[in-house]
Amino acid sequence: MGLRWLLLLWVVLAPAVSALPLLDLASSHEAIGEAVAVLEDPGGQLGAEQVLHLPPEHFVPLGQPVASHTFTRSAYWYRFDVENRQALPVSRILWLVQGWLDRVDVVIQAPDGRLTRLETGNGRPFAARAIAVPAPNVRAEFAAGRSVVLVRVQTPDPFIVSINVTTEARFLYAQMVDGILGGLVYGAILAMLLYNLLLYLGTREGYQLAYVGYLASFLLMNAAYNNYTFPLWFAENPAGQDWMQSGAIFAFLCAGLIFTRSFLELHQRRPRLYRVASALLYLLILLGLSGPLLGYALHVELSIVLSSLVSAYSFSLGLYSWYRGDRAARFFLLGTMSGLLGTMLTACTVMALVPFHYITYKAIDFGLVVDGILMSLALIDRIKQAGEQRLRAELESRTDALTGLYNRRGYQDLCAQHMARLADGPPTLCALLIDINHFKQVNDTYGHAAGDALLQHVAGLLGQALRQRDQAFRMGGDEFLLLLPGQDLVAAQGLAARLRQLLAQTPLPWQSLRLPFSVSIGVSQWSSDEAGWDALLRRADAAMYQDKQAYARQNKNSGDATVEK
Repeated sequence: MGLRWLLLLWVVLAPAVSALPLLDLASSHEAIGEAVAVLEDPGGQLGAEQVLHLPPEHFVPLGQPVASHTFTRSAYWYRFDVENRQALPVSRILWLVQGWLDRVDVVIQAPDGRLTRLETGNGRPFAARAIAVPAPNVRAEFAAGRSVVLVRVQTPDPFIVSINVTTEARFLYAQMVDGILGGLVYGAILAMLLYNLLLYLGTREGYQLAYVGYLASFLLMNAAYNNYTFPLWFAENPAGQDWMQSGAIFAFLCAGLIFTRSFLELHQRRPRLYRVASALLYLLILLGLSGPLLGYALHVELSIVLSSLVSAYSFSLGLYSWYRGDRAARFFLLGTMSGLLGTMLTACTVMALVPFHYITYKAIDFGLVVDGILMSLALIDRIKQAGEQRLRAELESRTDALTGLYNRRGYQDLCAQHMARLADGPPTLCALLIDINHFKQVNDTYGHAAGDALLQHVAGLLGQALRQRDQAFRMGGDEFLLLLPGQDLVAAQGLAARLRQLLAQTPLPWQSLRLPFSVSIGVSQWSSDEAGWDALLRRADAAMYQDKQAYARQNKNSGDATVEK
């Protein structure tokens, strides 16, 4: 039975392998997977001579431009044929797109059978590259005629294999284009980082600093897995570059979770979710620091798997916060969705769960740019909300909750403004101090609800009678103060008379009753030789007391305001 299947496999695959396209070296060829056959070497023990002597049926046509592999301990041999139709040898750059391939061995069998062996990859010093760029590459010489090329790839990470055979000029052009796109991404992220750092220096909000850390960790992670850190810090230490990649991913996940926890204010709003997020954060830190114990292969597997899980968890936290009414969570939700999709697409592409495409391979970069823009909007919205809350709190601290007028603190805050104006010009400011007569009897007879309604009623009538520049205060209990800038004593006295008449003619509608009431009013005018601002209020209080005594004697709602002499 086994022999039958072997024969059937040979019948099906042998013609396909032999029918693979022959690459003409007169042109450059990129992503040549459709001209490649692949052999898996589970033990990683086969040598080039053994592979070259294997029958064609041992190789399977790749059938797509790029190969993708999930976590594996196997080595993979990629075989393809090239032809140099010129009389002299030609030089070409053989290179692979993905930077973190540990071992890349290239073996070229010339037409005369001689073998040329070349090495590159992240498992070797950076100098093993023919041209000093992040992409693994070798310079290969091809003799005239037909040559067989073997490319052996082995790495503990999930990986893609996009083989390219091009001229040096074409190779450098491809690296330049990739560098420009990377520069745009880095420039956008760096600009947002600096912008948010400046915002933090102005606001001192913790979530602002957490976002700066999040963007910085993304730049570090991106630089690590794109091999930019290799020539800068680890040119002679390939193992250090490997650990840099997985470690930077863990750092990015931790920074993202810290920002999520801080921005959504889980500590104040959702204590239980805060504890869960904190536990997950501690787990990430523990796993990140346990790399030497876990081994690099397991460490990088965990980092890639957790990247999608943490992104999904942050998205769910944003969704729940938005559902519970957190307005700022809307931008966070959109940004997290963008970052989540980008992270998952890149992770799935690297792990061979979706077909390779440049867009999906770089999705995390594009997603994080959109994420950064939306998160910046979210932060601006959060700052705006915080400003509105501070203004609201400040206004509430200066405003009487029952009547909506300024309270005594509001009066004290505004005194300085009036003092500055009076120092620059003539003394044109009057104060009216108003007290409701027999207010205690209203509370005792009809209840405190009626008393509160009367205070609101009086405040509303005062507001209707004042000019836009005038200011009304509830100083406490049933006592009100009016400040009238730009009015002299005669005008203020006339206003007091009109107010007394208006209030007496507008009883309080209470349940089925109309409760009459009256007020006593004291008027005083600012004098340039005042000992202080409080003197104006003391004289108005004294005048109001005289008016209240007159009311008590006459026991009626009439009479002009008493004016101090």
